[in-house]
Amino acid sequence: MHFEEYARAWPEPIRRRGGQLIGYFLPTKLAGSTSAALALIEFPNLEAYEKYREALGADSAAAANVAAIESRVHPLRGPVLFTPHSLAR
Repeated sequence: MHFEEYARAWPEPIRRRGGQLIGYFLPTKLAGSTSAALALIEFPNLEAYEKYREALGADSAAAANVAAIESRVHPLRGPVLFTPHSLAR
């Protein structure tokens, strides 16, 4: 599994569990390491984010996606940041 396959598998499980995928941000070779990416997921509030984290663990599509990528590369890890914001719609 390549990153593109992994990334394309996430929007539906994220939406189904209450999040809104804003997008992925990947550095270029000019900006540093290309071995990391940042996914931005929007939630209306901290409570929704906490429910999402709990529910995503029970989502079979999400679990399958993680298992597929972990069988090919080191387990995914990194900081999880919650930044409250509002977007003009």
